[in-house]
Amino acid sequence: MIKGIGIDIVEYDRVQLKIADRVLTKSELAIFNNHPNQLQFLASRFCLKEAIIKATNKKYKMKDIEISNNEDGQPMCNIDNLILSISHEKHCCVCMCIWEAL
Repeated sequence: MIKGIGIDIVEYDRVQLKIADRVLTKSELAIFNNHPNQLQFLASRFCLKEAIIKATNKKYKMKDIEISNNEDGQPMCNIDNLILSISHEKHCCVCMCIWEAL
């Protein structure tokens, strides 16, 4: 059963790199610091965390949510029962989260 759905869209040029410390966990910051496209990485993490907060309807802080990728590149999270998706375009990304009840 689906408990919640969240979606968000972020334009890359509206994101500032200086927010990275407020949005990303230590593990995410390590990836961000070596990422070839830091702006896209930060924007997509921000976007996905917003979608997670909307789907779960909980007051998470951005740094409470850690996004990683499995071996196939699919996004995953430290919060259970979430299905995540990120899609990138030239100027923006869109993210979706489905919160399932088991």
